[in-house]
Amino acid sequence: MTYIYVLQLVSRLHGEAAVWTEEDERLVTDHFVRLKHDHELGTVRFAGRTEATDAHGFGIVLFDAATLADALAYALADPAVMGGVMTMSCQPFRIAIGAKI
Repeated sequence: MTYIYVLQLVSRLHGEAAVWTEEDERLVTDHFVRLKHDHELGTVRFAGRTEATDAHGFGIVLFDAATLADALAYALADPAVMGGVMTMSCQPFRIAIGAKI
């Protein structure tokens, strides 16, 4: 089944004047590397983010998992979520219009 998780940066990282630590940068790099790896494996179908750098910005990950529990476990294991630089919500997702990614 297909799921989506929506990510948002924590408020201290919003805006052009946000101060990112080396640890913040490492967590986001680890997040990206994990998604790229899992896309190559076929688990992650699509991932991306908006250009907004304020509270309105968000990212999405469209991915496959066997159950909602598995999907939640996958999303919660995201390095950026585990490290506290992003929050997430995860739900089942059905493509209604468009190509099957």
